[in-house]
Amino acid sequence: IPTDPVFGSSWSTNLEAVEALRCPTAQVRAEVGSGQLFERGVMYFIPAGDIWAIVAGGSAGGPYWHVPQAPSEQTWDAAPPDGLRMPRLGFGAVWRAVDGVRQALGFARTDETAASLSIQQFEGGALLLDSSSGQVFVLVGTLDSGSAYGPY
Repeated sequence: IPTDPVFGSSWSTNLEAVEALRCPTAQVRAEVGSGQLFERGVMYFIPAGDIWAIVAGGSAGGPYWHVPQAPSEQTWDAAPPDGLRMPRLGFGAVWRAVDGVRQALGFARTDETAASLSIQQFEGGALLLDSSSGQVFVLVGTLDSGSAYGPY
């Protein structure tokens, strides 16, 4: 299966990420979901329930987490610094309950907004395109976690 051209080619200049991805295993799938920007990354949601928490790691790679369904809502709050906010709903549940996410992403910089996403699975991970912002992330690792390269 070829890599879908919707992802462009800028991500393919990172040879470490390209080698780790290996070959596509599925056709691209388009989703309408939501996204939210954080101090050091972004979170994405698709209606099937999947949530990705991605630390913007550039060409060096940062961590990402994938949760197939949001955990039970956590009820504790933290006081965000001026101009930042606590994530809510599913993003908030992942931010509060999944070890490392809150510390890695920091607080939300924006409210949750609609996002057009494209996802293509590979042997070693996935490509994720946020068409709303024009950003591509290379996610290398298991379905649950790994290294995120980008945005490209």
